[in-house]
Amino acid sequence: MTNQSEVARIREQIDQEVSAMRQAMQGFASVARHEIIAHHYKALDSYYEALTAQVGESAATEVMIEKVEQSVMNEMISLQTITHWQRKAREAEQAGNQERDWDGYGILLLAFQEAIQRAPKTAEACEACDIVQVLGDELAALADVLVMLFPRGGLDEFATYTTGTRVRTLQERIEQG
Repeated sequence: MTNQSEVARIREQIDQEVSAMRQAMQGFASVARHEIIAHHYKALDSYYEALTAQVGESAATEVMIEKVEQSVMNEMISLQTITHWQRKAREAEQAGNQERDWDGYGILLLAFQEAIQRAPKTAEACEACDIVQVLGDELAALADVLVMLFPRGGLDEFATYTTGTRVRTLQERIEQG
């Protein structure tokens, strides 16, 4: 017999750990971020074990999958945000900005979102996929997006753009003190 309040408590802790991991992944310090994420993975493992004791392995696995999927879906880009990007791109174009930054940003993020949606979602799907083929397909899709964003020079134009962006960011930080 399961203790419903204990299961609810563990589910809430899982939500908190997944949320904390998501926030840590968006941080800047890679070493510290790795340590924080590893800590959260260990905590999730202990919650999984506690949940398994309450509801069994199959149900505990379903809960973990549900919580991680909820987290991923919460990170998906909303239609409202995409519409906002498109508006910002039109405004920049009307103002004479030829860089197409908002447009390119939206295209790139949508490409990654689509890749996440194509990813195998279950253990069975992971076992059945040919990872070499999947990786090759995703890299080809990303290359197509980069060629679309940088039609004049492909990867050379991309490298020039990223170097210029880094220089501008550094100059802005220096100017801000």
